[in-house]
Amino acid sequence: MKVCVYNFKGGVGKSTIAINYAMTQGYGIVTNDYFSRVDNVLKNTLRLTPEQTLPDFPPTMNLVFDLGGFLDGRAVKAIQQSHSVIIPMYARISEMEVTTQAIAEIGRHHKNIIIVVNQPKKGMRDKVEEAFRENDINYPVLSLNTSAALEKIRLRKISLKEAHEKHILKFKHWSPYAVANNQFKELIKLAEGNGQRN
Repeated sequence: MKVCVYNFKGGVGKSTIAINYAMTQGYGIVTNDYFSRVDNVLKNTLRLTPEQTLPDFPPTMNLVFDLGGFLDGRAVKAIQQSHSVIIPMYARISEMEVTTQAIAEIGRHHKNIIIVVNQPKKGMRDKVEEAFRENDINYPVLSLNTSAALEKIRLRKISLKEAHEKHILKFKHWSPYAVANNQFKELIKLAEGNGQRN
């Protein structure tokens, strides 16, 4: 299974989502971000230099592609190898414009796209989804209300799932990571489900 986390825009939570996804599923990770903190957390990491091409990975290899910037040949190749493409964003007008452009470009290469709205204020996920529908963008839109928890667990070098399980054991009926973990489980289920694959 291969999943690509991508957006043209920086600072939307791509690496944080990609790292937690890889940790949760036990996947390797490939990044084209020179400044990514991914190898501080995961050992099974390939960081591409600007001149390096994306290798042809075996179909059975489980990977998360953590990509950003211009949609170059490497990004297209990663997108085409992936089962699904996760596009993180924040619910802001400026992000809607850039993300709409990214979706249009990515949609030329892959049809199994999931939009993730990070930390939306109440009702904003629905407004984002409605705005996309008005522009004939009909991909699933998920919320990640507590993506700040993802940053905290990245610093601890454990997945949301692991943090949630440890707190369940400690507190039995309550975990500060429960909501985030449930939202992330929904994302993984959708990303690895029976969607279209190019």
